[in-house]
Amino acid sequence: MRKLIALSIAALLVLGVGTALAAETSAPDVPATLTVGPMFSLEISTGDLSFGSVAPGETVTNRAITATVKTNQDRAWDLRVKSDTALLTHTDAITTLPSFQVWTLGSGNGSNDASKIGATSMSTSDITIYSSAVSEQVLSGETGLTQDINFALGSIGQSQKTGDYSANVTVTLIETD
Repeated sequence: MRKLIALSIAALLVLGVGTALAAETSAPDVPATLTVGPMFSLEISTGDLSFGSVAPGETVTNRAITATVKTNQDRAWDLRVKSDTALLTHTDAITTLPSFQVWTLGSGNGSNDASKIGATSMSTSDITIYSSAVSEQVLSGETGLTQDINFALGSIGQSQKTGDYSANVTVTLIETD
């Protein structure tokens, strides 16, 4: 019996020491961090806005370029357009075409619906042609938001001077708040 008691005490001592050896320890917390960089980009589908050749009295077919906006800024933004000359100008630097217009059928906040604003004459000052809706303030991913920007010249007059006419169009993406 004494042997049994001695063995039991020895087992308890071993288990107690074993338990002491299995005690839990932990290192200090290790912080996990990540910084997501800003994205605010504008891509234009083409670098050429050619209306081709027309005869006097013909109506010029409308042309469009596509702007793609990608952003993760969570801020309101506008898409703006302007031209270095309000009208397409002849190589003589004097003669112009009678009209040069721009419009978009964007959704956004609804202010760019052609049925509400129609075509706007091009200007050497920025024209806001699209304003982001709240749901469009973060547009990451592969597609972003695409927006067609339409341009028109209308009808070419019978007495329009022959020759080449041109202007440089600038599209700008700008945060508004």
